[in-house]
Amino acid sequence: MDGLIVKPKWGNKILYHGKRLEVRGSKTSKIGVKLYLLESGNPRIKGTFCIERCIPINRTNWEKLKPLHQVNIGYEELVKIYPTPFFWELRDVSPVDEVWFYVPHRGAVIWVKDVIAIGEMD
Repeated sequence: MDGLIVKPKWGNKILYHGKRLEVRGSKTSKIGVKLYLLESGNPRIKGTFCIERCIPINRTNWEKLKPLHQVNIGYEELVKIYPTPFFWELRDVSPVDEVWFYVPHRGAVIWVKDVIAIGEMD
């Protein structure tokens, strides 16, 4: 199973505060596939989720849907960060109850392929 790396702030919002849209600068082929939610700077697997669909972002749907992304920036600022932005709609979000770790892949920025969950490390 692959894993998506996010900053701790966003991971907590996804897992515990209803953040159901993730903004990225491209589409993904990982639609409908169960994925791990990984936290940058931490080798712990935080949860699981699926990406239901990718939605190209325009000014109109940004203003309508950005509350589900939980960010308050304007469209102009968004396209400076992501010239071709997409919403990744998240579903089946679930924190991992057990303590699972993974071995981080050197150089991984967004995705970690073939994450192998291992039990609690001493």
